[in-house]
Amino acid sequence: MSLGFKQSFGMNCQGSRGGLWVAWDDSYDMVGVEASDRWLILEVLDNVMGKWFLFLVYGPPVLKDRAPFWLKLEQKIRSCGGPVVLAGDFNQVRNLAEKWSPLHCRIRVGGRSG
Repeated sequence: MSLGFKQSFGMNCQGSRGGLWVAWDDSYDMVGVEASDRWLILEVLDNVMGKWFLFLVYGPPVLKDRAPFWLKLEQKIRSCGGPVVLAGDFNQVRNLAEKWSPLHCRIRVGGRSG
């Protein structure tokens, strides 16, 4: 199956852990720099900004893994030495009211909680 993209970059899944993938056409001047289970880093060259970096991020869903993730991400950003754009699912919430989970949600069926 072809989606019409000429270029792609990514990381294959590892067991049940997802994988990250990005695709683009030839109208964008991008090169994959690094692929990991938590982010893809692409170097982008355009006529306005010149060289900059695109980070496509999937943050860890497990609370204990978040602090090391943010530290490592900060180190990667600082090492780029140029403008950076971050995009993705960071798995961060400001408080529990923003979090949806089947463990925190009760569905009412026929007037009863279930």
